[in-house]
Amino acid sequence: MLDYEPDGCYIAETKHELAGHIFSLSYGRLGWIGLLIVRPECRNKGIATRLMKEAINYLLSRKVQTIKLEANPEVANLYRKLGFVDEYDLLRLIGISRKSTFTQDRHVHRMRPDEISRIVKFDAKYFGAERTKVLNKLYQEYSEFCFISHVRTDIAGYIICRKANFGYILGPGVCSPQNKKVTKSS
Repeated sequence: MLDYEPDGCYIAETKHELAGHIFSLSYGRLGWIGLLIVRPECRNKGIATRLMKEAINYLLSRKVQTIKLEANPEVANLYRKLGFVDEYDLLRLIGISRKSTFTQDRHVHRMRPDEISRIVKFDAKYFGAERTKVLNKLYQEYSEFCFISHVRTDIAGYIICRKANFGYILGPGVCSPQNKKVTKSS
């Protein structure tokens, strides 16, 4: 996250030890807060609230008009107390890696460098802002895990998979809801 927007990254310390961190990104009028993590032994001491306020103030200083974030259910009330409202339900799933049994789809292929600018514009329709710096960086780091689907010459969807400490994380990704073929076969 430091690579995307270093000035939007904050840490909290207690007794010269890391207690928590938060990251914020500005995309013009839209801001995003992520990775609010406070060590278990440091929780319920106001650290998360202070980190959130720093991130919010940073984004406001960047002239952001709307701030979004994803919330795990156990911390959603913290965000609500700070004025955030539920936008939609988020479902987080976990699975076991195994060899794919899916057949090859001629409409899906590994993303190419010349397709990134089109992906950025496609993604912006659904995300609400252009997140060029994030999508470019993810493509640079994980190009072998970036896939795109076309229907004729139109983009129908894309997915980026990235390595994590334990396993992989799917996303970001978008599938056009207007594309009946993709939504029926997915």
